[in-house]
Amino acid sequence: MALTIRGNIVTVTHYEVNPCAWCGERMARSTGRGRPRRYCRTSHRQRHYEARREATLRDLDPGDVLYRVVDVARLRDAVYVLEAALQDARMDLTGGTLEEYPAAFRSVAGAADGLIRTPLEPKATT
Repeated sequence: MALTIRGNIVTVTHYEVNPCAWCGERMARSTGRGRPRRYCRTSHRQRHYEARREATLRDLDPGDVLYRVVDVARLRDAVYVLEAALQDARMDLTGGTLEEYPAAFRSVAGAADGLIRTPLEPKATT
C-alpha cells in the first residue's frame, strides 16, 4: 500500500503482495509458473526451518512462538510511540482547523512506520 499526500487529499494505492513466511516483508506476488514464493530471501527459508526444528525440540504447542526479550521490548517501545503520536494528534485536532490535519497525519504515519520497521524474528515457531 502506498500513501500519497497532496494538500488535504490522501491517496491510498493497494498492491497485490505476498508476505514472507518468515519476516512478513511484502513481496510482489508471483505471476509465473510453479509454486508461489514463500520467502523473500533464501536465508529466511533457512531461519524458518531452524525455528521449526527448535520448536520441535522444545515440544512447543501449535501456535507457540519464542522471542528474545530484547525484541519484545523494542516492539513495546514502538507501540508506545505510536500510542503517544495518536494521543497527540487527537489533542491537536480537537477544535483544530483543516490545515492542521496533514501535520497530525504525518506524525502518526511516522510512528506507524517505526512500528512497521521494528524487527521481530522468532527463535522458534510451530
